[in-house]
Amino acid sequence: MQENNNQIITVRPTVEAVYKYMYQGQERQDELGLNWDSFKWRNYDYAIGRFNKIDRFAEKYYEDTPYHFSKNNPIYFREMAGDSIRVAQVMIYDNINNTNYKQQLVNDWQQQTGLTLNVNSETGIMTYAIDANGKPIISTTKDTNGNVTENGSSSARADLIGYIDGNGVTDIGITPNISATPHGGKQIWLGETQINSFINGTPAELNNRTLGMGMTAFHEFRHTSAGGSHNDPTPLENTATGEVVDRVNVYRQELDNNPNNVGARPYGQRRSYQAIPSGNTSIIRFRYKTTNRRGKTVKRSKYIRF
Repeated sequence: MQENNNQIITVRPTVEAVYKYMYQGQERQDELGLNWDSFKWRNYDYAIGRFNKIDRFAEKYYEDTPYHFSKNNPIYFREMAGDSIRVAQVMIYDNINNTNYKQQLVNDWQQQTGLTLNVNSETGIMTYAIDANGKPIISTTKDTNGNVTENGSSSARADLIGYIDGNGVTDIGITPNISATPHGGKQIWLGETQINSFINGTPAELNNRTLGMGMTAFHEFRHTSAGGSHNDPTPLENTATGEVVDRVNVYRQELDNNPNNVGARPYGQRRSYQAIPSGNTSIIRFRYKTTNRRGKTVKRSKYIRF
């Protein structure tokens, strides 16, 4: 239709239900014959074989050209949006102090989420592996009856994917003493001495990852803007757990209830946020399920001393 030499194009919905989510789960935009795939912040034009916009976070990845797609490895990586978790500070600390906390964090999170994680050796940006349809690859275990179960906690997995895909970058670093995170910020500090004390002070009945590098990082994430800027209970004599501990307890419960963890030492449930002074140390009480001599499931308590 023409009006005053201006062409008006009428777009009518089609009756056919056409599936529009194509490569890596991105939406195909075929309005007006565009034939583009929409990759969040830029579109891929098949007619010219390239994106029609520069990556909005191109300046963050100096080692890559703005024309890279998925770091030239589309089978393993999703299209990077520039939003993620960055552990470059942990890598620097490891290099200076001959430690391996970056890998310890990756190992914990992979076991607790079932994801396959990768850290860029130059930028420290963390990503997770996806399949050909753009879905996260989740490790599984098959039992003797042929039943396949996903590994890890589904809640921890969903939260970690959200942190990696969310808005902005959250930095993780190592500090010599205790863990700390500015409320509502984008910086997490994991306390080397404190976390190692948690691990070494975990009784044999509990999984020593329950307050390890991964779970502590999950806890601290709840204080960041990416995790909702939640607070811990106050004052110090408050015996409540609080939203942060409650959320991480959900991860612990799902891990303990996962059939793939049968026979493994339990993560248990943290019973309060505040530690209890005990002589020259402090203790945190955990409740866990076990089997007594009669084969009956019972609940018992143990303390992590640090």
